[in-house]
Amino acid sequence: VNVIRAREGIRFLQTRLQDDRLDGFQQGLKLLYQDTKVDEAMNLATQGLADLGVGSRVPTAEQRSADAFFMMSQVVEYDGWDRMSKMDINDKFQEMTPEKVEFAKKGLSAVNRDLTAFLALFPAEELQLAQQAYDDLYSDSM
Repeated sequence: VNVIRAREGIRFLQTRLQDDRLDGFQQGLKLLYQDTKVDEAMNLATQGLADLGVGSRVPTAEQRSADAFFMMSQVVEYDGWDRMSKMDINDKFQEMTPEKVEFAKKGLSAVNRDLTAFLALFPAEELQLAQQAYDDLYSDSM
């Protein structure tokens, strides 16, 4: 469920970037990461693939997980002033230059692709159950 939640949060942030609503973008991405613990959620889900009879998909899932987290951190750490682990970054370092906005758009697109591809590794019925749980818990909160 947290992987779906992270993907939906990424899509929300993509919409904000497309609409040039840049205030708090980096903090929003870091909060999304910290709140969903997407790397932990993906690791746990990856471990469950064998239990679902699709253990052969584990290496692909591990790669998608690593790629998604790497790109999320690259978007935050683009200019070298910020870190995924810091929430107290100075406002002047959060300036979204046109280059940083373009990088963030491309980066979030890559994260969205990786999260979607990761989810596609799971049997359809399991994914449907997780999507339903997400809808029940969070669909009104975003």
